[in-house]
Amino acid sequence: MAFLKRKLEADEINNLKLDQYGIEERRIPSKAKGWDFAVSENGKEYFTQLLSSSFEMRDGNYWYLYFTRDKYCLLKVEAWGHVKINCRNHVKGKIVSSGLIAPEEMGDIQSKINEAMIVVSYNNEGVVFDPTM
Repeated sequence: MAFLKRKLEADEINNLKLDQYGIEERRIPSKAKGWDFAVSENGKEYFTQLLSSSFEMRDGNYWYLYFTRDKYCLLKVEAWGHVKINCRNHVKGKIVSSGLIAPEEMGDIQSKINEAMIVVSYNNEGVVFDPTM
């Protein structure tokens, strides 16, 4: 699945109804004009960085959301924990909650999250999943 980087306007973000996934309102980038999203070619899968407080960012924790119409994963990323894989930097990430994703789907979802992270991150970083975070 290919993802494309696209800026969504505030009204487009509001129409996605991110609060239905249990995302705190303070994390939803609804007022951020031109917020970057990785959007699948078919327009049915999305991935974006959520807003983090200054305290969280100082600690190196960033939050991302992968979602479709009926499934989601909330991803916590350790910004300072880089790992180099095949000449590309990867950040360490951990899925902290997910909705309606069966265990047998998780490998495919993690692969999509990695691809979307490369597209949406400023340094084209992938993500390696570390359940010990």
